[in-house]
Amino acid sequence: MNKSENIGALAKAFSGLLGEIQDPIKNKAAHTARYADLPQILGIARPLLSKYGLAISQFPGKASPGKVCIETILMHESGEWISSEYEMDSIDPSEIARLKSVTPAQATGIIITYARRYSLTALLGICAQEDTDGNVSNSNKKLTGQEIAALFKACNNNKEKIEGVMKWAKVSNINELTLDQYIEALEIIKKQNGVK
Repeated sequence: MNKSENIGALAKAFSGLLGEIQDPIKNKAAHTARYADLPQILGIARPLLSKYGLAISQFPGKASPGKVCIETILMHESGEWISSEYEMDSIDPSEIARLKSVTPAQATGIIITYARRYSLTALLGICAQEDTDGNVSNSNKKLTGQEIAALFKACNNNKEKIEGVMKWAKVSNINELTLDQYIEALEIIKKQNGVK
């Protein structure tokens, strides 16, 4: 960690922020786990950062070969600051070849976003939580017409792709998808289409 010579004003402001900030809910599904995405984390943090005269900046830094580095800086309006660098492995080229429709640049973008999420939650002292209320209701919640339309759009209205989603989810009708299945299906389709 690096910091300005003094951090008294920053520490006082950050203490106020910590008293109000809420942990994000794991709102996205991947193949093996649920997680809180970067927009949700930033959506929680930005209003409170602004309220306490704080700002965060994140950018790729100089990394060791085969690594990706993200530097996260917490700044105060007084000019005081603290920063931390987080370095993690980039995706192995042989793994990129296995990931269909993902270019090396997109693979690096995935790692950068991943590193930003972890760096930001660590710096803010927050931790993604399971949505226990959502887990109970998501298993039975019916999709809205808007969600079904979004799924059709993601599949480019391709009948075979829609049928593939239904076969994957083991349902006979697209309306039978649970919210969790819908979220995971969208993530899979985005990856297949090379969208981050």
